[in-house]
Amino acid sequence: MKYYAVALFSTLLLVMSSCRAKAPKVVIEHKYPIELTEAQLLANPNLLGGIYAAYPGPQQDTLTPAPAGYEAFYVSNYNRHGSRYQPSDARYVNTLQRLQDGHKRGVLTEYGESLIPRIQLLCDSCLGHGGQLSSVGVEQLTFIGARLGRRFREVFAQTMPGDKERRKFVSARSSVVPRCGASMRAFCAGLESTYFDCFPALAPNSVAKTDSADMAYIAYDSPEMKALSSRDAPWQKDYDRFKVEHVNRDRFIKAIFKDATGVDTLNMAIDLYWLVVGMQDVDVPGCDLSDVFTLEELLQCYQCVNYRMYICNANCPLSNNIPAQSASTLLKNIIESADAAIATDTIAAHLRFGHDSNLLRLITAMHLHNAVNSESDPSKYWQAWQEYTLSPMAANVQLIFYRPALPSNPSNSSNLSNHSPSSSILVRILLNEHEILLDSDLQPAEGCFYRWSDLRSFWSKQIVDNGADGLGTVNIQ
Repeated sequence: MKYYAVALFSTLLLVMSSCRAKAPKVVIEHKYPIELTEAQLLANPNLLGGIYAAYPGPQQDTLTPAPAGYEAFYVSNYNRHGSRYQPSDARYVNTLQRLQDGHKRGVLTEYGESLIPRIQLLCDSCLGHGGQLSSVGVEQLTFIGARLGRRFREVFAQTMPGDKERRKFVSARSSVVPRCGASMRAFCAGLESTYFDCFPALAPNSVAKTDSADMAYIAYDSPEMKALSSRDAPWQKDYDRFKVEHVNRDRFIKAIFKDATGVDTLNMAIDLYWLVVGMQDVDVPGCDLSDVFTLEELLQCYQCVNYRMYICNANCPLSNNIPAQSASTLLKNIIESADAAIATDTIAAHLRFGHDSNLLRLITAMHLHNAVNSESDPSKYWQAWQEYTLSPMAANVQLIFYRPALPSNPSNSSNLSNHSPSSSILVRILLNEHEILLDSDLQPAEGCFYRWSDLRSFWSKQIVDNGADGLGTVNIQ
């Protein structure tokens, strides 16, 4: 079993290709993300990494043509950072120490001994980089930025030298966590590579920065959210019980230890699980851990991770809508920034770079397809809600705004911002660069295009006063 990122969504590609074949005009006869059967999931072991699944690239090559007479003029996004190393060195070190201790006590099997040089190689490559963006992550964000520039050239053409009256700027903001700033820079480099001198030419007009003041919307946890995700939350006892009962460690431990007395087998299994699924996110030549777990064991570990992620970031009944409400400051920023871009006609894009939890809560608040599924049975959480399609590494939501095309030679350039009423503005929603619809009664105006006035009204109703105090969550793992 090999863990190659390029094979991550082979099943999805086949399904989506067949959907496109049925609808050459792409009238959204399918919805993203597509739900996988257990057999399909096991056939794509990288997906069992959940939030560690490496970004698969766009699953939709050709987007629905814009309605006749419309052109894109503004982009708003939220992008999770790209693939990274483990959040800290502890997982590497703890795993190596457990094996080395077993070696010293003479209780490792031949297979257990074979793991030591492999984990040592991983440590040699990764120690000291805890939480940092990897080379894999840099590549992901660079390509996402480049694809955005190619797909919507008409938006970023507005930032090029030329008609100074119509020239716009790009605003990019990131979480203060370093991997997010690095992701922002890689994304902007990709966008720049598409438009050659786009950002240098814009130097005072385009601003990309990391500022703690932006954390209040880029990475905010409401007081209720902090309580829900705390180790003392009521659901944690059932979760601990679920892990103990659900992760079958017998085969795994016997394969490594002749005598596992004194070994914390559950934590060892979970730590090793993270290292195994995280191999797709780092470049460590010669290190292969694909034989550590069976597919069924990986699925068991994944279900435990999914359990926690579902409660803390989605529409689990136990969550009482707290995750979505915690995203209120971010959703409000998206709405207000779009309103400003529409009103002033001086902004080509607002780009934001943050974290998986904040993205997952945002798309829950937005009611994107499959993000708001509700399930009460913990054993079925993983079937109701799958973070590997919603928020793999480098996951993103892109809102593309359209309006009736401007006349080629406008007679009154000073009144460009008022050339079309807000009610005529349409929005295409992309999740991981794939067209997506809402799970709500709100219907698109045409195909996959929603009226901004309708979206604005619907999303505004999801916003609550979530206690934002001007501070974000700075201790993100």
